[in-house]
Amino acid sequence: MSMSHNEVPDADIRMAYQNVAHSGSLNWLLLSYGKWAGGLKLFAAGSGGITELRHNVSEDNVYFSFIRESVDNVRFYATIAYIPEGVSGLRRTRALSTARTVQSWFKVSQAMLSITHRDGLTTDNIVKYIRMHQLPDVPAFSPPVSRQGSYDPQKSLPRVPVVENRMRSASMASDPPSRSGSPAPRGWGMLDPEERARRRQEAQQRKKAEDEAAAKQEKLRLERRKREKEDLLRQLEDEERRRKEMLEADLRRAAMIKAEKEEEERLAEVNRVMERELKKRQDAERRSAETHRIEAWRMEEQRKLDELARQVENAKIKVEEVKQMSAATASKLREHRLREWNGVVLRGWVTIQNANSLVWRRRYFELTETSMKLYKNDKELGKTLDTVELQGRLRGVMEWSDGFEELRAIEHSFVLDFGGLQDPISAYTDTAREKADLAGFLLTYV
Repeated sequence: MSMSHNEVPDADIRMAYQNVAHSGSLNWLLLSYGKWAGGLKLFAAGSGGITELRHNVSEDNVYFSFIRESVDNVRFYATIAYIPEGVSGLRRTRALSTARTVQSWFKVSQAMLSITHRDGLTTDNIVKYIRMHQLPDVPAFSPPVSRQGSYDPQKSLPRVPVVENRMRSASMASDPPSRSGSPAPRGWGMLDPEERARRRQEAQQRKKAEDEAAAKQEKLRLERRKREKEDLLRQLEDEERRRKEMLEADLRRAAMIKAEKEEEERLAEVNRVMERELKKRQDAERRSAETHRIEAWRMEEQRKLDELARQVENAKIKVEEVKQMSAATASKLREHRLREWNGVVLRGWVTIQNANSLVWRRRYFELTETSMKLYKNDKELGKTLDTVELQGRLRGVMEWSDGFEELRAIEHSFVLDFGGLQDPISAYTDTAREKADLAGFLLTYV
């Protein structure tokens, strides 16, 4: 919401203005929209001059200030509009309109400055601007006083709003600085009508000149922005042109590298084809020689296997013959030993492995009329560890060649086969003679 020229400042602004204009304890005040709605508010005030004022101004906000400066015992009054360069067009228009309203509030102001950078807030800039733009016969005057009575410089000042993270003047509570030696300006009421009219006209002319200067400054700013934009566009076009030239050069270089690489790959492929053909011939020759060698080896191995099978078959026949002879002998001795040995037909040592165990156990055995009794040793015949029932259950005595390859490496080994009645039992004796005797008697149970 822009401010109309008919708006009046609130009591805090009026009181601070009267203090600055009447050479009170303050020599500057600062207005801002800040966080408040409904118009300008007193943002800060102090007695530390332009340096203190500058410290209270941030780079990105709009401010309006009224300041009293003394140079060589001459007092100067100025209104300052701080409008940063980065302010958008709508905010800038509003700020310029508000600046004219603020200028109408501060009657004793000798000039209205528009500042875009905080570094421009210096005493030299203010005094130089006032001397260049004020009329030669600027009269002395007094600011308007309150309707309730005359201005009292010792009256308590308005409280400045507290703003977070903003440095505030500590000098407001200190004693006021020494007054300038120049005489106080004459009151407005002491002027005749013609003088008042002339001053109003001069103020209007100054306002018009300042508006024109502000418009000119805005025009220059827009032109500068336009030039900067055109320069940026030209720079971008130059960069794009250079980028295209570099890209074309890169493409040409890439095409050349690609052609060289393709030629290298073609030659490499020719070499690979030749190497493959050579390798194929060599592999074929090597495979042929290897085939002949393997075939000769296979025939030799087959011959050995046939010989081994023949030997195994002969050994098997011999074992069967031995077993049959042992069985015949055992049959003849069986009845005699049952009578003479108290029901035992054969005694001795054997090493046993059950089908559900991986452990071989050496046991002393006795073959009775129907079973094989196993003992820990021949001294503890009263304690039977296990009994293997044989009569009516044993189906045969098998060799490793009958499908028990795991016994091939064990000498004098054999297997008690029970058909499907129970798992087979593996066993071996210490000597071939012991195996023949035991196998012969076992066959009498089949």
